[in-house]
Amino acid sequence: MQSNHLRIRDNADLHRFEIDLGNGSRAFAQYMLGHGKIVFTHTEVPKDHEGKGSALR
Repeated sequence: MQSNHLRIRDNADLHRFEIDLGNGSRAFAQYMLGHGKIVFTHTEVPKDHEGKGSALR
């Protein structure tokens, strides 16, 4: 599985963690910070990458 080679980037300006999936595709998990917690508000994975474990990274 390719997921062992994925790099996760914290895009603090957009309040989200991003994974470059190659070919310009990105998955992301949007978040809010507060009171010592992180709350994930939205996640998005391109259809052709669903079910491949990107979210587990």
